[in-house]
Amino acid sequence: DDLPTMADALATIESEREQVLQLLESLFLNESEDATTVCKSGASASSWKSARSILNDLVKILAPQGIPSSELLDMVSFDLIGPIVSHIEANPDVCRSILEALSKGANPRELVVLLLDALGAHTSPLQQLALLQMLPNILMRLSRGRQKLVVSCFEVLQKRYVQGWPLAAARWESVDKEEALSTGLHDVLLQSAALLLKPTADLQSADITHDRRVAVAFLLCLLEQAALGLSPVSESAVLDLLAEASLSLAELCQELQLTTPESTSDTATPDTDKAEASVDEARQWPRTALALYVHAVVCSRASCAPPLLRRRDELEAALSTLPCTDAIDVALAAASLLLSCASQRWSMCQRGRELLTATLRHTSPHCFAESCLAPKEQCANALIKHMACHPEQTERSTAYRTLQRLLDCWPFSKRLGLLQRLLQECDYSPAASALLVHRLKEEYLRERSADASGDTGSAPEQFCTPQTLLPILKKILSPEYLAIDTLDAVMSALNLLRFLLLEGASAEALSTSTASQPPQEHTAQGQSESVLA
Repeated sequence: DDLPTMADALATIESEREQVLQLLESLFLNESEDATTVCKSGASASSWKSARSILNDLVKILAPQGIPSSELLDMVSFDLIGPIVSHIEANPDVCRSILEALSKGANPRELVVLLLDALGAHTSPLQQLALLQMLPNILMRLSRGRQKLVVSCFEVLQKRYVQGWPLAAARWESVDKEEALSTGLHDVLLQSAALLLKPTADLQSADITHDRRVAVAFLLCLLEQAALGLSPVSESAVLDLLAEASLSLAELCQELQLTTPESTSDTATPDTDKAEASVDEARQWPRTALALYVHAVVCSRASCAPPLLRRRDELEAALSTLPCTDAIDVALAAASLLLSCASQRWSMCQRGRELLTATLRHTSPHCFAESCLAPKEQCANALIKHMACHPEQTERSTAYRTLQRLLDCWPFSKRLGLLQRLLQECDYSPAASALLVHRLKEEYLRERSADASGDTGSAPEQFCTPQTLLPILKKILSPEYLAIDTLDAVMSALNLLRFLLLEGASAEALSTSTASQPPQEHTAQGQSESVLA
């Protein structure tokens, strides 16, 4: 109850405030040197006595009878934090200095519990920011029980200031000097994550590995929210920190579920697994955010920070290694995830198309291996949906050119089946169906041309023939499919059918004219009946 009075007294002594704060910090930090040496820089005897008197009164109020001042923080830190934070708006400089001293001197494990509890009790932005600014100092000193406490801290940060920012933003924006407060929040969130990526020498290797996973998971969540415009942190600042984390290609493959993660322990018991469940959940890397990171690396511009450019050069080198590499699989998987985000923002889908376009520059025709086509087919389906539904014509046209390049990468033997399945999946867009039917015609002509020229290397055998194409056209030309809004697809199918009929008539006429003794049934009426059949 007396602490507010002492805070007011500290605030009124303008000429001696520095001496008082230095004495407080000397006490709170438990420094071995005598407090007099801290304030010996030109302080008068009267100011020294006055500051010392205030400090002694503060110790008497806070410390129980008979407790040495060196044990002050560990004994009464839970009682100290509340009154200090409550008066932060009246005396911000004094209170921040005391909180900083606390973060450097009190028991770090108790401070974590204290901090998380205080964040729930003190809701004003100024109070929240003052509490959060204690976190970097606490993280640097935390050792025993570090993993669970680190997870608890970053879970709260993520829920309150990342995922919950759209709701919290209104509270922060209603406060004066909102821009400065938001910048302070931006800095403390990034600084806390950066500390986990730069461990101190006294940490064990298990703690270092764990810290890195927690930091990357937190930064990826920040990146996703920043990309959607729902975070106080800038996207470029998050990317710079992620680049410092140096995510490997193997990690990207595993986190995007392209490979099966190896078991960390063959002797793990169910109890151990249960105890670590919450920790593992907090370390999960969000896949859509990971896809945004891949997009930033592959499509980064020259203006990006050096760490991100280094990661781009490494991934570019991997992408340039053909045949189809893990890097290309990672990029296509990331593009597929971003292309599936239409329910959130079109900008996310456009990034997926950009990533796909940039990746396909490193591919060659029919380079995809037949053993791993399913994920790439998902990417093709997502691209078609983006192409059909995006509101801008320029983006739709660019997506179509990217789709053509993607289809070129399929093996000849699998391309017809792919187009047939894509047609079945895109019944929501007659315009997209029309373009796919046109692609069927192009495939037919390409195979015919290769067959006529004897170029067996580009098309080993024919897969697009009238016998294989007509069943595909049958569904589009069925009465059940015909409607006003499906005319694009129907006209495209009729165009291909007419082309096939003309091709058949030409072939029939050629065989008739070149035969030494043409059969009598090759009349005009017989030709028509044969082609129509």
